[in-house]
This record gives sequence, structure tokens and C-alpha cells, in this order.
Amino acid sequence: MAEIFELQDKLGTVYRKKSNFELAEYYYKLAINNGNQKAQYNLGNLYYHFKKKKIGGRLLKTYCR
Repeated sequence: MAEIFELQDKLGTVYRKKSNFELAEYYYKLAINNGNQKAQYNLGNLYYHFKKKKIGGRLLKTYCR
């Protein structure tokens, strides 16, 4: 059975594919707070590709380690 943080990461991916970046960010952050490293990568990728004009470099570096 999938852990809750894995499902949160998958929800983030679903919302990213539907171009709902706010909900994708929300679910990725939930998964990160529950210990999911893949969600950390996915959130960094979201910021890099879709939101890079809206955030500063410091925040991007935080999630793209």
C-alpha cells in the first residue's frame, strides 16, 4: 500500500499535468513535509520550468538540491 506522502506527490504530478500549478505546489510541499524526496525534486522542477519568473533564485536553490 502506498504511503500518504507518495500519494501526495502523485496528486502534485496530476495537477502539474493539468496546469494547476498552485495545487501541484501545495501537494508537493505536503509530501516534502512528510519526508518524500521525490516530491522535493518535482517541486524544484515545477519551479524551474513553470514558475521561474515568479520566484527568486534562493527558493529555487532550496528545492533543487
